Amino acid sequence: MAFNRNKTKETPEIENPEIETPEVETPEVEVAAKAKSWIIKTPVEDFTGVSRGVAFVEGVGETDNEWFAQRCIDAGYDVKEA
Repeated sequence: MAFNRNKTKETPEIENPEIETPEVETPEVEVAAKAKSWIIKTPVEDFTGVSRGVAFVEGVGETDNEWFAQRCIDAGYDVKEA
């Protein structure tokens, strides 16, 4: 049978009552806990740059590094959990 690029006829579905479709159990999947992150606002509102690996744009950055977030709090930055 030749391959027909221009499919003009639809292929009929073949029904066979002798073939049983097995029930498939869906495995339970554990969802990983979302890592904490913090939004950091610098005292200088227009600061754009990188500090300790965190990119800041117009005074706002985000990190998942708890140690860095705490250092920013200690230094007077506004830090909130995202």
